[in-house]
Amino acid sequence: MKPLCKDECAGLCSICGKDLNLEECGCQKEEVDPRWAELLKLKNSNKEKITTNRNKGRK
Repeated sequence: MKPLCKDECAGLCSICGKDLNLEECGCQKEEVDPRWAELLKLKNSNKEKITTNRNKGRK
């Protein structure tokens, strides 16, 4: 279900919150296949760890 104010309403971007009735946003709206979702979480988790470790070395 997609709650909208009226049928022709484009709604708000779920990523940045822009009013899609006024303009397009540049957000990438990729649907992730649920079978790959856990793998994507692992990938993003590893990216965060790598970034954190790199930042620790710069102090």
